[in-house]
Amino acid sequence: MVADYLASYINAQTGRQAVAQLFQRQPDGSGEGMGGIRLDNALATRSLPASAFPARLIRRRKHDALHTLLIEDFIRWQAPWQLLLEMDEQHRSEFEVHARTQPMKVAAQYRLYPDIARPDLIDAARVEARLRTTSAREEKPEQALSTDYLELAPDMADQRGEI
Repeated sequence: MVADYLASYINAQTGRQAVAQLFQRQPDGSGEGMGGIRLDNALATRSLPASAFPARLIRRRKHDALHTLLIEDFIRWQAPWQLLLEMDEQHRSEFEVHARTQPMKVAAQYRLYPDIARPDLIDAARVEARLRTTSAREEKPEQALSTDYLELAPDMADQRGEI
């Protein structure tokens, strides 16, 4: 899977003894440490400013061209969920452009977005989602007949009584 590959690539970038920590984000974007993996006890309850957390979830460091494309695709795919977070208007607008390509996700959670920078994009995604669900309900699947049993009408039978 692509997601597994990306995770292993990111983990490989952290070195042999990677350290991970969970943070509870605050309304101002800062974060309070909550424990982690291979974490020094002195860091367990640290507080970090909003600037320590990349707006796009993954820092855009120097990667080769293929990994840069993979990371950009991941960031775009995450857009509907990233919009649930507090962020500046520039990043929000960028994520809304990317989220527009996933109308069903946007329609399911737009009420939870703390702000909307481009209402036209969010509304277009919601309309598309509504059209998709409406047309899906109206389309009735064809009922395929089993080829194991086929009954012919009497007028289809041959004059000699053979079928």
